[in-house]
Amino acid sequence: MIARLIATLAIAALLAAPAVAGQISGDFHYTTALNQLYGSSVPWTGALDLHVAPDGIVNGYYHPAGERSFVPVTGGLDGHRIWFDIQGAGRAALHVSGTLGANGTIDGSAWRSYSGLAGATVSPMSYPFGPVLMTNRFAFTAAPRPPS
Repeated sequence: MIARLIATLAIAALLAAPAVAGQISGDFHYTTALNQLYGSSVPWTGALDLHVAPDGIVNGYYHPAGERSFVPVTGGLDGHRIWFDIQGAGRAALHVSGTLGANGTIDGSAWRSYSGLAGATVSPMSYPFGPVLMTNRFAFTAAPRPPS
């Protein structure tokens, strides 16, 4: 409980300073939820461990709930705007774009990227009339958690 409070206060203190690229740096740990905008109302959950370098480069790992996997994450931070890709590992990558809140949260949106087109992607499944365009959009939220 105290570790969580310290982690939240540390993130909030970093975010309270004037935001310029590279000013916020360090290791950050989150509990995440992805809510599909069109489809299931049950969120996909997991954990996110990020390292933010002083130059704004973001890297780390995503850990889907119920799995013992380390899915690579790469991206960037500019002020309070953050974006990153959760690599596909045989599936489509998930692109996340959001903002860092004063309380250390990340709120934003995410979408699967099969073809590199944001929002309108091509299904890997084949249909009689060719590939099907589909939109896989999610609401993304991440709350700070203590390191595990």
